[in-house]
Amino acid sequence: MADPLSTTLAALERFAQEQGWEITSPKDIAYGRQVIVTDGVNRLPVNLYHTGRIVVQGKACDVKARLTGWANLFQAGLLPTDADASLSGRSRSGPRPAPASAWIGVDEAGKGDVFGPLVVAGVLVTPETEIVLARRGVRDSKTLADARIGELAQFIRATCPVEILALSPAEYNRAYERQGRNLNRLLAWGHAQVIIRLSRRMPVERAVSDQFGDAALLAEALAAAGCQIALEQRPHAEDDLAVAAASVLARAEFVAAIRSYVQETGFQIPLGAATPRIEAAAREIYRRGGRPELERIAKMHFQPVQNVLAEADRR
Repeated sequence: MADPLSTTLAALERFAQEQGWEITSPKDIAYGRQVIVTDGVNRLPVNLYHTGRIVVQGKACDVKARLTGWANLFQAGLLPTDADASLSGRSRSGPRPAPASAWIGVDEAGKGDVFGPLVVAGVLVTPETEIVLARRGVRDSKTLADARIGELAQFIRATCPVEILALSPAEYNRAYERQGRNLNRLLAWGHAQVIIRLSRRMPVERAVSDQFGDAALLAEALAAAGCQIALEQRPHAEDDLAVAAASVLARAEFVAAIRSYVQETGFQIPLGAATPRIEAAAREIYRRGGRPELERIAKMHFQPVQNVLAEADRR
């Protein structure tokens, strides 16, 4: 029986060759072997163990994200080994099947919250990574507790190419004005930015998004940037696993931003837009730091914020 380390190394060499990377500096380590994977700029140590375990080290970068995603798939038994190729009658140097199509899912968090950023996230998924995400329990973030969302967000980042556009409240307020004070136009712009960035990283078949407002808005935003990707917009798009994964990433980023503000100020921030607590919180934030502090944490066009500003003007 072949040593799992040899099988894993052969598979890694094949993957690196397909990506245009180089493997250098092999050396023995305890219970395994280490190699360096480099794209000419980044150099990432990868530990391969006789048990079949793979550990990707080094700083966060696109190469590390793709390597980690490959390692997750390989260890889950979802990628062919050289032995698999031989059994199927294909030699390692023989023709390879065309890569399976990939697609992008996009979703956002924070659009209905007075406080905190607007976050748009995108995840690029293949049929193989879709299986891995499903097995890990990735689903619509609205069905998950925040602690679980944080765990899954880390896994998604390590498994798939992702893009996140996070607009702080101050950035959101400026962008909202630029988009003619139209939230749906702002959402279309944000979704388009994420789709465009991801589509430049590898060929994709389509992009899937939850529908908001006029479906033409997102299509027009993509066309204006010269992006001709096929676009699918529909209600409840989170049943697509790529969109569900994007919803997890967006929610994780939003929750982290709220927690950061709470830790910084010691002031609890309520979520949502239409409860008495929202206006009371806006009033307290204004009392503490005036309009500049409110603009730092609040989306200014929401009615509770406007009410607080109107009160201040009457004094």
